[in-house]
Amino acid sequence: MGMEWDVILSLIFFAFSAGAIDAAVGGGGLIQIPGIMSTFPNMSTATVIGTNKVSSIFGTASAAYTFAKKVKLQWKLLAVIAICALISSFAGAACLSLIPQSVLRPFVFVMLIVIAIYTLVKKNFGQVHTEQKITTKMLVLAGIGSLAIGFYDGIFGPGTGSFFIFFFIRFLQVDFLHASALSKIGN
Repeated sequence: MGMEWDVILSLIFFAFSAGAIDAAVGGGGLIQIPGIMSTFPNMSTATVIGTNKVSSIFGTASAAYTFAKKVKLQWKLLAVIAICALISSFAGAACLSLIPQSVLRPFVFVMLIVIAIYTLVKKNFGQVHTEQKITTKMLVLAGIGSLAIGFYDGIFGPGTGSFFIFFFIRFLQVDFLHASALSKIGN
């Protein structure tokens, strides 16, 4: 028994839409997860989130490669981000079944609204980039932020790219382009 063509086309539409959004600004899971849930309403939440993560890995890896070729990156900072996010995302995935989705989903919604409001109020948010020397403080901040956001990514996922971008602009003082590049490594 195979899948019907309308199901296949629906999944392709959601995957491409999510990939395009995710590559540009992050948050592709906000499109793909509801798409998977509406296509397969009886699928467990953990399976939906896992399916989203597996498919998003390829798009994120491609975007990270493209950014690495075009944007000057600070590799020491990237290493801290990647290691911390990887470790904490595994921990988050292990905790997925312990946290009711009814608690987590409203939290994500509120956080995305807060980030949108902050971005609208702060008109020059992410427009200025100054070359910075990597300091211990910056590495610690990047590690703490990546641990927290990586844990969230393991538990739920949607909005992770946006959360990373917001964090890197706000706390590491990089522009939107560099924050996007850094977010691809953490995501």
